[in-house]
Parts: sequence; C-alpha cells; structure tokens
Amino acid sequence: MFNKRACIDASVYLEAAENLYKFEPDAEAATRLAQIYIAKGLFGKATSYFNEAFELESDNVKKSILLLELSDHYSINLKNYPQARTYAQRAASLRPNWGRPWIVIGDIYLSGSATCSDEFNGASVYWAATDKYQKAQTVDAAMTEEANHKIAMNSKYYPKPEAILALGMKAGDTYKVKCWINETTTIRVK
Repeated sequence: MFNKRACIDASVYLEAAENLYKFEPDAEAATRLAQIYIAKGLFGKATSYFNEAFELESDNVKKSILLLELSDHYSINLKNYPQARTYAQRAASLRPNWGRPWIVIGDIYLSGSATCSDEFNGASVYWAATDKYQKAQTVDAAMTEEANHKIAMNSKYYPKPEAILALGMKAGDTYKVKCWINETTTIRVK
C-alpha cells in the first residue's frame, strides 16, 4: 500500500518494511530497504541490505542489475572507486554481452579522476575511460551511441601531440595509469 502511494519517506513505512522483511526476506524487499537507507544517508545499512539482496537473488540478470546499483552506491555515496569498479566488473562477468557495466566503469574512472595525476595533466584517466567505453560498444551494439558520445567528450581532454612528443612518447604507445586505476591504456591525442 505504501509503495503504491509513494509514501516511502514515512517512518511508519520503514518500520513496516523492515518487519515484513524479517518475516519474508526477499531480494526485492532488501533492495527497497537499501534505497530507503541511501535516501536517509545511512550508507552502512544500505550496503548491508544491497548485499543481502544479492545473496537472496537467484536470477543472474537481476543480480547483475543489483551489482550495478552497488557500484553506483560505492562510487556516488561512498567515493570508493576501486570497490565500485569491482562490483561493475562482477556485473559484466554475469552478463558478458551487456555493455552497461563497461559504461559504468568508464564513468567511475572519470568520477575518481581527481585522485589521479600524471605528467599529462590527468589525461591518462580519460584514455582508460575511453577503453571501457570502447569495450561497451564491442560487447553490446546497443551501447554504441552512448559510448561514442562519451568518447567524443573525453577526447577534449587528450593532450596535444607536441605535449606527448616532449615527453618522448607518441600517440598509440602504451601507458600505465599510475593511480588506483592501475591499468595499461593507449596514449591518445587531440
């Protein structure tokens, strides 16, 4: 009844939802409780309910969606970018032909870019994100338009060829991103 009337902010709703969950635990109820706790800023409880939802869910498609919700939670609310990436990678492993997790990983890289620096003024993060957007469209043609848009946006932050040459490198060389991303990417220029 509360769900139908969109009264999830009511304290009585939370109490009722928790009591119902104790008697009839299922993935949908756990997810709903996680979302309520996120809205209330109680991220530890939200994480716990997301994890319970994942354990209770048996369908891999729904599990992969839950993993992306967990990924968003870790990226947006907890600012734990490595863990957010791990959850998105797990979602990709459950559905290998689904490009959305790769888009999410690219977005996580950009969200956490302030924690990375390099001799290219942070451009390596944009290269690594571009790799993930390319992967998204490779595994899932439905992601092509979105991935291409994001790649075009990233390319604005690539260094000029002369900046790369001044460091003794050239476009197409490999480069190891030194921060938490810790992946090898391809040097790209404007």
